[in-house]
Amino acid sequence: MNENGLLGRVTEVWGTLSRAVLLTDANSAVACEVESTGVLGVLRFVTVPHPRLVLTGVPLSDTLRTGQRVLTSGMSRRYPRGIPVGTIVLLGRDAGGLTQEVEVGPAARLSRLRHVFVLSPPQLPEGTP
Repeated sequence: MNENGLLGRVTEVWGTLSRAVLLTDANSAVACEVESTGVLGVLRFVTVPHPRLVLTGVPLSDTLRTGQRVLTSGMSRRYPRGIPVGTIVLLGRDAGGLTQEVEVGPAARLSRLRHVFVLSPPQLPEGTP
């Protein structure tokens, strides 16, 4: 992450080198929530009809507005809860018409990275598999 928000996660580590998967990787998925409402979804990078971050799995019945902040939800072991991911910039229906299509503008400017921070994974309670 950087001072503005989440960029991705480290997936492999070697002696003096590591590999990271950014939010803009098609294989990336981040469990998220909308800060002011608690609405849950999974953030994915899609390329059709144009490249963008989309919060998927949001029911049509959930009320959202542009400008609301999107944070990590803590619903997975990969990211702790509360890391800024982005802001809702566009709302619509998905192609199937069953859920909302929520476009999210990234919190971190992915094209202007100079320094990043690497956080350790959250500690699990003893006895957790």
